[in-house]
Amino acid sequence: MLKKSILQEAVQGKLVPQDTSDEPASVLLERIRSEKQRLIAEGKIKKDKHESVIFRRDNSHYEKQGSEEVCIDEELPFEVPKNWQWIRLSDLVHFIGGYAYKSETFIETSEYQVLRLGNIKNDKIKYSTKPVFISKELSQKTVDFQCKTNDILLTMTGTRLKRDYFYTVLVSEKDTNCFINQRVGCLRSYLPSLSRWLIWTLKSEAILSQVFQHETGTANQGNLGAENIMKTFIPVPPLDEQERICNVIDRLLREVDTL
Repeated sequence: MLKKSILQEAVQGKLVPQDTSDEPASVLLERIRSEKQRLIAEGKIKKDKHESVIFRRDNSHYEKQGSEEVCIDEELPFEVPKNWQWIRLSDLVHFIGGYAYKSETFIETSEYQVLRLGNIKNDKIKYSTKPVFISKELSQKTVDFQCKTNDILLTMTGTRLKRDYFYTVLVSEKDTNCFINQRVGCLRSYLPSLSRWLIWTLKSEAILSQVFQHETGTANQGNLGAENIMKTFIPVPPLDEQERICNVIDRLLREVDTL
């Protein structure tokens, strides 16, 4: 419960004081949009048909898609400080779905491990859980599914109504020889410096509740689709405040672990 409380305070802007000298989050989001447009222009990602801008007016929040404006106050999970911004996850990151590797292509060992659902749990990559590997040749053919530093990996299938999935983990440099299997998703931030903040946000109860309201599946198996995951509303503080918050989260969670 302590961890949940810490993360909820963090994402609501209550963990550290705001600093009026920080560059506003609105400026940060403009940089993100510029980077996204650059990647589209270079053909590295597809144009987003649902791109939107969220803004405040008359003490309410509105979302603009094309020429249409809609008040979204009822959809947002909580209030955030005035120098923060709300944004859809799809406007922060590019989503990469895992590749359907065939079991007959797995080899006994190599430098290239394929990460499956069981390898991502409780904020960690569990390399020793039923590890599978691919050849260098196959790794080169499926390079689009290779992990990069600051990627966020997530699991998209589990037990319905139990929330025993959507585990998230931040990729470090030592993890970049890994490749993602089907039902493992990857969020690649348009600005890598956002990943540290984003992964804590995705672990908070209010944001998880948004994600799981779109759960589908059978009586036992639950699934989360990429399109619905990407609709999630994410609170974004100024970049300097993100760093302060994340530093405090890290310190407090270390203290919790010693209790």
